[in-house]
Amino acid sequence: WENLVPLGLQWGNDPTDRADTHTQLSFKGPTDKTDFNDQLKEGVINHDAELPPTHLGWNGRVNGPVDNPISSCMSCHMTAQVPSEAVLSPAFQSAIKFTRGDAYWMRWFQNIDCEVPFGNYLAGGKKELGLHTLSTDFSLQLAISIENFYDATQSCGGDTTNETTSVKAKTARILGAPSPKSHVPSAGGHVVQPIVRDVPEAHPKK
Repeated sequence: WENLVPLGLQWGNDPTDRADTHTQLSFKGPTDKTDFNDQLKEGVINHDAELPPTHLGWNGRVNGPVDNPISSCMSCHMTAQVPSEAVLSPAFQSAIKFTRGDAYWMRWFQNIDCEVPFGNYLAGGKKELGLHTLSTDFSLQLAISIENFYDATQSCGGDTTNETTSVKAKTARILGAPSPKSHVPSAGGHVVQPIVRDVPEAHPKK
């Protein structure tokens, strides 16, 4: 425990901060000093000299030390939902062109209540319609666990007699939410890519 250094606290994504001047990418060059963004209002960072550099997220937001350096804690976790219709970061989305700070990118840095599902967004930041997801209260672990549970149930010969019972309907029962009005296919085909820090984007924008 004596080797641990508190990093910070975050309660919002600072959706009005679109700059990219404080982002530190260690793979682009070594640095020995943390670049603090004093314009951020929805988080606090430990300014102690023991804080290792390049441990913050996009433009200086709070982020995990092994997380994507162009994301943030809340940016990633607010996508937690079942089925998993959105990537954890637009940096993992190769089909849509974006610039960090544009309307599409900033959808991952909006502020939403924990009970509101993130859904998904299209080019220009337009919300994708026709999706029926349930929020898992910013818990990616819960979202992944629910999907894994039902995938395992089906693969082990679980009850598949009612084909209209979707992952979302089953999840609604677990979470105590109202039953969905329409069938949503299993999210087995939706792969949320892992976050890897300090490596170039796997699918850089063109």
